[in-house]
Amino acid sequence: MGDKRLPKHVAIILDGNRRWAKKRGLGTSKGHKAGARKLMENVKDCFSMGINTVSLFAFSTENWARPEDEVNGLMFMFEEYLRSERHVFRREKMKISFIGNRTKIPQSLLGLIRETEEATKSYEGKHLIIAIDYSGKFDILQACKSLAKKAKNGLIQVEDID
Repeated sequence: MGDKRLPKHVAIILDGNRRWAKKRGLGTSKGHKAGARKLMENVKDCFSMGINTVSLFAFSTENWARPEDEVNGLMFMFEEYLRSERHVFRREKMKISFIGNRTKIPQSLLGLIRETEEATKSYEGKHLIIAIDYSGKFDILQACKSLAKKAKNGLIQVEDID
């Protein structure tokens, strides 16, 4: 890697864990766990190469339509991950942020998300952004609502939006 022009931000869409497991005759949860292990290696590699920000699209809005046991398993896996990786976040001084709609997230996971964000908010240099219950449509809607609210409250003029 002689050319040191690297991006500052890399986004990874987590996809294919179920296909990987099926191809090997394994259950879906085994595929998700194997994917999570490999993913953390990739995240650490990004940071060690000097890429400052990594975004993980971990659970899309559409994923709620999956079988209930799979969704519950994923939510539990997110909780396990946050608990087991706390020491890594601290040691590596890795800031962790979550984006997405938090209204459907189980309370136990939501509590861990808040704790993790609070515990890592002052870290700089390595930023891991995890998107849960996220879609492009959600992001656009949030931006539109924010702009409409600011315009309604007189904080911006419609002409200011470009």
